[in-house]
Amino acid sequence: MSAVRSRSRWSSLMFHIVKTDPGLIELTPESLEELDGIDYRISELPGASPAELIAHARNADALIIMTEAVNEEVLAGLQHLKIVARPGVGVDSINVEAATRRGVQVTNAPDANFDEVATHALALILDQVRGIAQYDRTMQAGQWLPQGRPRGSQRMRALSLGLVGFGRTAKRLIELVAPFEMRVRVYARPHHAASILEAGAEPASLEEVTTLSDIVSLHIPVSPSTRGIFSERRIRAMKPGAALINVARGGLIDERALADAVLEGRLSGAGLDVFESEPSFGGPLVGVPGITLTPHVAYLSEQAAAEAALTAVGEVGRCLRGEAVRHPVNTPTRTA
Repeated sequence: MSAVRSRSRWSSLMFHIVKTDPGLIELTPESLEELDGIDYRISELPGASPAELIAHARNADALIIMTEAVNEEVLAGLQHLKIVARPGVGVDSINVEAATRRGVQVTNAPDANFDEVATHALALILDQVRGIAQYDRTMQAGQWLPQGRPRGSQRMRALSLGLVGFGRTAKRLIELVAPFEMRVRVYARPHHAASILEAGAEPASLEEVTTLSDIVSLHIPVSPSTRGIFSERRIRAMKPGAALINVARGGLIDERALADAVLEGRLSGAGLDVFESEPSFGGPLVGVPGITLTPHVAYLSEQAAAEAALTAVGEVGRCLRGEAVRHPVNTPTRTA
């Protein structure tokens, strides 16, 4: 662990900030300027279990976390905690309800990496259309073409794209695919209909997106209502030869049903960056021809990492100075 100290002219109180995942979250001089006006020390902690996090951050006023679980046990053990800032969009690893009850502010960085995630989705779409990863694996194994019937490549403008969700990433993806002249259908809440049309896409039902799209791409969070939304039944309802893309969250797809659909030829393939179990990995998706896997890296770029860190540190600074945060995930019920 390492520490950084800043001396403020205005405060005699020293705040303790704990930052995890030093390899993923780099604090720059620009981001540290967001802590102007407070005295602080920053401790860096590699990935930790809940027990280790409690042991090392027992007196922490703020947590900046990427992948660690901040559950009820952690929140109960960190009695001085005022804020948990995540330099990313999803807060699946944080028990937001418990944080709210305990008066702990939770924030995220919704604008930091949606462009990267949309670009990664496009890359996986292009791979499904052109078969790049499959051809590469074949040639790296010393073969010229895959055994059996070679995978047929497609013309982009002859295909339709279906999006489930209409958040920042989905909107950016619509912009990215526009030059390819694909027909784009979007399933989202009814009040988004006008915005979907303005973006150059068509509002559609989930049934229409599922059954009519050559490629379906998921852009929704995991919740009780969305978990397993692409179940075995829904995967069977997909257009024959279609492909499924997921850069959103693991847990949206029945992975066994997806693997079976590709192996049986009902779907042409899939591209996934997120999985039900992370980072431990294995299971039915590994080794299936036509399925391309990446290890939850869609959000990564040097620019996104810097922007996410700036946002997270800024939220910590505002919270510790008693100011309103800009990207609240919750409204704490009492002051920590």
